[in-house]
Amino acid sequence: MKFTTLFFVLVFMGCKPETNEQMNLVNLVNSKPLSFYIWQRVWTNSVKQAVRSELGELSVLTSEFDRQGLTTVGVDWTSFNSLSKVTAVIRVHVNWLDHPDLVSKLVKEFNKYPREISELQLDLDCPTRRLGEYGKLLKHLKAELPKRVSLSVTVLPSHLNSSSFNNLFPSIAYYVLQVHGIEVPKKIDDPVELMNFKVAENAFQKSIYLNFPFKVALPTYAYRLFFDKGSGRFIRLSAENSPVIKPSYREKIISADLVKLQNFITKSRPLSLACQGIVWFRLPVSQDSLTYARKLVGQLAKGEQLDLKPRVFMKLNGSRYDLFVENISDFRLKKVKISINCESQLGDWDLIRSFSTAEDILPGQLPKTVVGQLPSPGEPVYVGWFRPLKNNKIKVSIECSKK
Repeated sequence: MKFTTLFFVLVFMGCKPETNEQMNLVNLVNSKPLSFYIWQRVWTNSVKQAVRSELGELSVLTSEFDRQGLTTVGVDWTSFNSLSKVTAVIRVHVNWLDHPDLVSKLVKEFNKYPREISELQLDLDCPTRRLGEYGKLLKHLKAELPKRVSLSVTVLPSHLNSSSFNNLFPSIAYYVLQVHGIEVPKKIDDPVELMNFKVAENAFQKSIYLNFPFKVALPTYAYRLFFDKGSGRFIRLSAENSPVIKPSYREKIISADLVKLQNFITKSRPLSLACQGIVWFRLPVSQDSLTYARKLVGQLAKGEQLDLKPRVFMKLNGSRYDLFVENISDFRLKKVKISINCESQLGDWDLIRSFSTAEDILPGQLPKTVVGQLPSPGEPVYVGWFRPLKNNKIKVSIECSKK
């Protein structure tokens, strides 16, 4: 512990990074499009569409060396607007550190990607005690990769406290500081968080003073945790996959505190030129149920005032009014009640997506109240249409249940 402390004192005294006292991450990222990780292992049409909509830098999971071997993701390279802005990310299980042929396998895998890809990133949660070995691996890998290829890595806050951390620097262009993640609780009442902001801030400041190029990865996602209803014992964790929910389960959704997350982004602090901005984990896709809406991520990045309440609105479409519900942040499956206010009580209408009227009405009457389930965060969702007998405007409002 004394050695680690001395190491950082020496680094801080020696680096003397050029800083801007009033700079924050908002100022840093507003000059260019948002940057995202793409972590889907199956490339559906929704994933492809989300990728086509992005103009910024994208870090895409391409392959994974797990305990069973190599898994290659079927990336649709034609979906990217510019392959020159794409970083190929290979996830590596820590057990592969002991594999003598890991470097050759990594190079072989990278060479399968389009030639326009000129950056490789390793996502390997290396134990802090093995950072020295990891540095040697990166040196060997860098030597074997084509000269046009730059190398980067993901790191954890705990890595920054090691005297071996700087062993990674000679082989990489930058690192990505991951300040999100979850330690699975044993019981439902145990404290659990997706992002510890004290740890994140300390790690961020350490990176500033190390004065080596880095980016910070921030979360756009949540986890669904399941516990035994009787004992409260943890059973399983779910991201976007759809688990079988048994009656004996209790559910808990864990996400980052949005107010604290925006404070972390907008906080004025000395920023060195080494800080290269934010990479959001991960790119929101229309079929997701546990990622924030793309709109909200943009508001967070720009430091805009957050309006997290669900919204309902009508859009005139010829002679009818289309009804939309928008949810940008709430992962909980709440019931909603929509009030319909129209001068004319007569007309045609239809509802979809499990929305229905809350009262019995006669044929040809317009409903006054519509009920349904709040959609997952994302783009506004179409839930029905109304055509008043007379050309009257319709006013709508929405209420959400607390659960």
